[in-house]
Amino acid sequence: ALGEPDFEKQSGWRAAIEDTGQDLANTYRDHLLCALRDALERWVLMDARAVGPLIKSYLQEDRGILRRLGFHLLQRFPRRYKALVVEELQRFENLHDTSIHHEFFMLLRNGFPLLDVPARNTLITAICEGPPLEKVTGLAKWAEENRGVDAEEYSRGYVKRWIRDR
Repeated sequence: ALGEPDFEKQSGWRAAIEDTGQDLANTYRDHLLCALRDALERWVLMDARAVGPLIKSYLQEDRGILRRLGFHLLQRFPRRYKALVVEELQRFENLHDTSIHHEFFMLLRNGFPLLDVPARNTLITAICEGPPLEKVTGLAKWAEENRGVDAEEYSRGYVKRWIRDR
């Protein structure tokens, strides 16, 4: 990891915080992450209130893997951290943040029932409006220049997939 530029902030080396068939690397950092995850999950079961401030600090982290770990804990124990779950689901920039994709999508699934009706409607509206136009335009331009695809067609497909995935 030390050989990678900006390695401390990267988290793409791990597909998901939970164990999956996609994370087959048997690296030191995988072992450390799994041990930390398992210890935190046990701690939440013993004293959820004590873990709350740590989760909140993880959600503010520049180090992507710790931020993803914070989202993982929220999606695993949404009822124990309802206020944080609601706060993060109402932070619409999370919808666009690819660095937390998997864990945030899990939080959407597991935390959505905790939102009141007006908050649910606001979130659904934000999702149905799709990604920011400047992001779509930038991606479509890149796809046209680098892949030779029609920018308008790419934009329509990207927006549909973006909405569907959320």
